[in-house]
Amino acid sequence: MDSIGVPELRWVKGYDGSRARYIDRSTIVYTCGNNVSFINENGTSSVFTSPGEGVACLDVHPLNKVFAFAELCLNPRIFVFNYPDKTLISELKDGAQLEYSNVTFSSSDFLVSISGVPDFKLSLWNYANGECLLTAPVVPEKISSVVINPANWRQISVATDYKLSVYTVEQSDTQYSTLSSNIKLFVGDKQTDTVDDSVSHRHDAMAVHKLELDMAPSAIAGLLEPEAERFEDHRDPRIKCSPVSQCWTPAGDILVGCEQGQLLRFDGESKQLKVVFCPSMPSQDEVTRDASIIRGASLLSKDMTIMEEDFSIANSDIDSLLTTGALNCMALHKKGLYIGGKVC
Repeated sequence: MDSIGVPELRWVKGYDGSRARYIDRSTIVYTCGNNVSFINENGTSSVFTSPGEGVACLDVHPLNKVFAFAELCLNPRIFVFNYPDKTLISELKDGAQLEYSNVTFSSSDFLVSISGVPDFKLSLWNYANGECLLTAPVVPEKISSVVINPANWRQISVATDYKLSVYTVEQSDTQYSTLSSNIKLFVGDKQTDTVDDSVSHRHDAMAVHKLELDMAPSAIAGLLEPEAERFEDHRDPRIKCSPVSQCWTPAGDILVGCEQGQLLRFDGESKQLKVVFCPSMPSQDEVTRDASIIRGASLLSKDMTIMEEDFSIANSDIDSLLTTGALNCMALHKKGLYIGGKVC
């Protein structure tokens, strides 16, 4: 090989269906095997080969011409590059043992990474200097999406199969920590009575005090966290929603689009989950709805405003449009909420 020189990659074709992003007004970037491909709308293209071992997950900065991707190897690194000169900005190390499942930029100088098996942790980085500011545990489940509040990088939302975890970053000088809220995405309230795990005192007719200890079924089974929480989730009769898309609002709320067609809203101030729209809400006999949590299962109707938000219906036939798979992606614009997916 020394006699004929070093082989140079000239072109590569292929697309695995992963998310493609715009890095400027006319250039799309996506992963292609062990490479990152750039395709301009005028037809020109270029290929950037990973300096490490493969490309696991990719993200593009929403404002700056910067892209980052993780390796596919043991103790993977995250590489952050400028565009279009493709010069290395930083190399982020020691954020995962085996794999990264997600890499997401904020609108400022920060980047969030989620590691998979076996550590399952969230890391917040200053990508300009490669410093890891904090790490926090995440639920050991498949991550469907990670969104950082564009107006406040300290608010991070992580969606899994049936949960939404909201992390708030707290800072004291150079010390960082997180406060987390885990929200189970259910539509409807429980049919059964809520099990109270605390010690309760009861008084009978003879005024004889009796101490009773009500144990949760998971405790009787001898399960500890996080297995106990999963066990209780399986026993919960409420309808579970699978989040597939999410976005932040200027008010600090989170709009969540679910695979079954539900549109939910998490109130960032009251920490309550509310249903904006549900295409197929069960009857009262099937599910008892709690008005303090759910406000109007069919709140969308012709020319009707969604809650106190400045959203309105663009199509009166909304029930036939918001079906299973119709909320696969969403984006909030000053003109309204744009959603995309498949319409059955």
